Amino acid sequence: MITVDTLGQGYWGNTQGAGIGIYQSPNAVAGDGGFQATSRVNNSIVGAWSRPGFEIKGIVAVGDENSRGTGRLAGVSASYTVGSLMVTAAGNRFRQYAKDILPDANAAWQHDYLIGGTYDFGSWKLAMGYYQFDPAESGKAPSPTLLEKASSYWVGSRVKVGGVGALLAQVMRTRIQYTSALGAGTTTAITYEHLLSKRTTAYVSGAHVNNNAAGRALMLGGTTLISPSVPGADTSALSLGLRHLF
Repeated sequence: MITVDTLGQGYWGNTQGAGIGIYQSPNAVAGDGGFQATSRVNNSIVGAWSRPGFEIKGIVAVGDENSRGTGRLAGVSASYTVGSLMVTAAGNRFRQYAKDILPDANAAWQHDYLIGGTYDFGSWKLAMGYYQFDPAESGKAPSPTLLEKASSYWVGSRVKVGGVGALLAQVMRTRIQYTSALGAGTTTAITYEHLLSKRTTAYVSGAHVNNNAAGRALMLGGTTLISPSVPGADTSALSLGLRHLF
């Protein structure tokens, strides 16, 4: 997912706001096998195979490590690059996590997937993608806000500015189907990076989320999460920073 995110899943308004690692196991806490899955997958083995311009990766995980098999996961991704064009696709199939279902419920299968690509025009680079999460609804306590499906699509661009700057812009539309309503939000983000030296970069990053009446679209910047206080609330953020690579 990070390969088709203009903001590199770091600056405000990046594709983590699609909900990956948030909606899949919302009740898990640090120490649980499902914590932050599927953006990070604990108890796992990863393998990769590559040839010039082509790469396949696979992952398997034991999840919560219990007799019910909650959180067990298998996933695969593939990327192909030819000239200035890169296309990628990925998918995971995994059981519900223990903290998200009733104690005596069987863990049902659910999945998420991504398709996307980039094209480098030289002075600017275009990126776009589509992500969808299809959760299982069985084994959960009924609720009007029960998540039935989440999807996001986005387009972004990185434009070189002179020889020391870059302007990054991205727009993402997120749709979340709840039991009682369809929530939707549009995230608009812009960042400017200025190279001070080979290892030091100054930046300013900002984003705004415009939600509909039932929308609860999230906004992330690095590891910081901003969520609307009530359904339909809009959120904004602005940061100034200095990054130095040692």
